Amino acid sequence: MKEILVLQAKYNKAANAAMMSIIAGLSDEKLDANSGLFYKNLRAELAHVLGVQVAVFGGVFAKWAGVDCADILSQINEDLSLKNKGIASIAKLFAACDEKIIQIIEKMPELEKIDELSFPGITFKKSRANLILALLNHSTHHRGIVGAEIELLGVSNDFNGMLGYEL
Repeated sequence: MKEILVLQAKYNKAANAAMMSIIAGLSDEKLDANSGLFYKNLRAELAHVLGVQVAVFGGVFAKWAGVDCADILSQINEDLSLKNKGIASIAKLFAACDEKIIQIIEKMPELEKIDELSFPGITFKKSRANLILALLNHSTHHRGIVGAEIELLGVSNDFNGMLGYEL
C-alpha cells in the first residue's frame, strides 16, 4: 500500500508542477478574476489546496510519521490567502509541500492503523492509508477545478494525465 501512496504523491507533485508552469503565465488580474465557481478565483482555489495539504499533511500526518514540517507550516501560515504571494512563490510552496508529502508517506508507520482526522463539525475514523489517499485525491479534484478555471480564462491546458508522467 505504501508504494501506491508514494506513487500517487509523486504524481501529485508532477501534476502540480505542470499546473503551476501554466499558471505562471497568468497575470495577477487573471489569477484573481471571479470564475463564478465555489472559491471564486484561481488564487483562492490554490490557497484552499495548499491550506488543506499543509494543515493535514504538515500538521496531523507529519506527527504520525515523525517528519518536521515547521518550514512549510510557517510559510503558509504567514499568508493563508496567498494574497501577498506571487506565482513563483506559490509554485515554491506547492513544490515544498509536495516533497514533504512524499517524505511523510515514506516514513508513515502502521498504515493500517485506525486513526481519527477531525475538522470542525466532522470526524473521520479510518485507516491511515485511507485518510492519506483521500487527501491525495482531494488535490486531484481541485486540480481539475483549476484546469476548468484556466479554460474559462481562455488558456488551454492538460496537466492531469497520470500516465504521461515519469515518476
